[in-house]
Amino acid sequence: MASELVAVSFYASAAAGRGVIESDAEFFRGHSEDEQGHYNDLADRINELQGQPIFTIDEVGQLAPGDIEVTRSMKAPELLEMARISSELETLAIQSYKAAIQQARQEEDETTIKVLRSILADEEEHLADFQAILEKANPVIIPPNLGQVGV
Repeated sequence: MASELVAVSFYASAAAGRGVIESDAEFFRGHSEDEQGHYNDLADRINELQGQPIFTIDEVGQLAPGDIEVTRSMKAPELLEMARISSELETLAIQSYKAAIQQARQEEDETTIKVLRSILADEEEHLADFQAILEKANPVIIPPNLGQVGV
């Protein structure tokens, strides 16, 4: 859940950043809304299981994945840096959901597995989106004679 709240805040900050063109703002706003939906789905499932979901940014700051700093006033970095950081966030989320699915399998909790698989699919799409941005900015250049015999 911590990674979802971090992503909501981070993507919303990017969408609202100074100088962000509207298409980029919509892209990040959409991802922020997806992450908020994931958070809501997880909170609902945790409540169904009689658990206590986290709700405050302070709790998130204590539980944030990796070395990603969470603050109350995140600044939106430029688009490529945002895509790089977002790729890291999505990779961490994917790893976390895969581990959570394994745990839910051990507990034979099919409802939780279904919720987590749905979120995992979205996170994998998000990762592909951010990787596409990075690849467009840094295309791999293949020399025209690469692979030609006798050159």
